[in-house]
Amino acid sequence: MVYWVFKDANPMLLVLIICPLLSLAFGASGAWLRHRMRYGLCISFLLPLLFIAVNLPTLTGNFDSWLMYGLFYVSISYFAYKITSRIDIRLKQPK
Repeated sequence: MVYWVFKDANPMLLVLIICPLLSLAFGASGAWLRHRMRYGLCISFLLPLLFIAVNLPTLTGNFDSWLMYGLFYVSISYFAYKITSRIDIRLKQPK
């Protein structure tokens, strides 16, 4: 679906740079939105569909890569959530 908008985009740029940065942002926003971790994790799991879901045969052929990259992006989002929530808890403690 991303290729409909960016026709000349390098696939590795999307897979290795843009989507992990989006996962970091979704994980951090989950911590800032009153500890709603599941929203960031669900969105991060669906991120690979942006570059895999070109059409139905491509989606069915790359189902395993969707699971692999989805779990990778979920782990990035989870670690960003944990780090951001720890920082948020430390800032709220009275001195």
